[in-house]
Amino acid sequence: MVSIACSTKFHAFFLANELDKHGLLETIHTSFHSQKNTYLNKLHHRKDKEDISVERIKTYPHIAFLLKLYPKYTYQINDLFDFQVSKNLLKGNETKVFIGWSSMSLRSIKASQQKNIVTILERGSSHMSFQNNLIAEEYQLILNKTQYTDPKIVNKELKEYEEADYISIPSTFVKKTFLQFGIPEKKLILNPYGAGEHFQYFPRQNQKLRILYFGALSVRKGVIYLFQALKNLKIPKSEYEVWFIGGIDEEIKSLYNKYVENNWKHYGHLNHYELNNYLNQCDLGVFPTIEDGFGMVINQMLICGIPVITTPNSGGPDVIKEGKSGFIVPIRDHISIQEKILHMYQNRDKLRQMQDYAARSASNNLSWSDYGNRYSHFIKQII
Repeated sequence: MVSIACSTKFHAFFLANELDKHGLLETIHTSFHSQKNTYLNKLHHRKDKEDISVERIKTYPHIAFLLKLYPKYTYQINDLFDFQVSKNLLKGNETKVFIGWSSMSLRSIKASQQKNIVTILERGSSHMSFQNNLIAEEYQLILNKTQYTDPKIVNKELKEYEEADYISIPSTFVKKTFLQFGIPEKKLILNPYGAGEHFQYFPRQNQKLRILYFGALSVRKGVIYLFQALKNLKIPKSEYEVWFIGGIDEEIKSLYNKYVENNWKHYGHLNHYELNNYLNQCDLGVFPTIEDGFGMVINQMLICGIPVITTPNSGGPDVIKEGKSGFIVPIRDHISIQEKILHMYQNRDKLRQMQDYAARSASNNLSWSDYGNRYSHFIKQII
């Protein structure tokens, strides 16, 4: 009934898993699946533990090889993936709804239209034009360099927005950017992402305040503003630690090395299913992103009882209760980040209350099951 297409993983497997539970999944098209293409496991650390019926997974292993070997040609490789998915859609007779990831679905959307299949475009970030302009501005500000998305990707995405029947988006922030660029509201499906069931909260009592940055260390994620906030933080360094979990982009390594202190720990990229052990050792999260459609790390931190300081451009305002499970601060505002960290350090009882509140509130509607229930309800409505 529903066919999904995404050349990599993103949250496509979580969506497929949930639709399969609801009896709606026909096929998920992807590059590879670690349980189905076991011979590729040596080339990738990923372990796919979602409970998707293997017979519903259609893989294109050559796409996985190409993406691994030639990352500079992502547009061309994703276009090849899109072409091959579109041919398979034309052959099939059971698909009623097609869900495709942005920048890799234009051909498939057009093929679906030939067979009267309802099309939904998955866009996890803000409108491409908004995103492109904001990130270019940030690169100029931080690195004094020009950075633009490949124009071919931009043009393809804009055509996808126009051609798709619906666009699934994860936050009110993203919705505002689409409305700003003239996309009709009736075309937008707002459905916040979830977090895995293996994320759980265990109360802790750290003597030192342990601050967590969780995500890629990059210009886009605004990590430089956390560096700046920590530089002048009015807390003795012996009284707090900072944990960084995530890979670091080559282009900001020099900035990291400029600011790094002895009480910082960088763990790099960790296995997804081991993250819960690390998160439950932290007290306060900071995610100062410049642009994220919905930072899934926010949900993961909240469920583990970590109040989060983040920006409006993150999906945070949709899931964070101001002053109870975290704080929303402006982008590029290291002073506000610094003030919130200091406030939590000086009010440890309030921090404990916020940790409990974050875990309780997040467990109510921030699971992938909740996400899948909302998506399934919408699909049943439109068919």
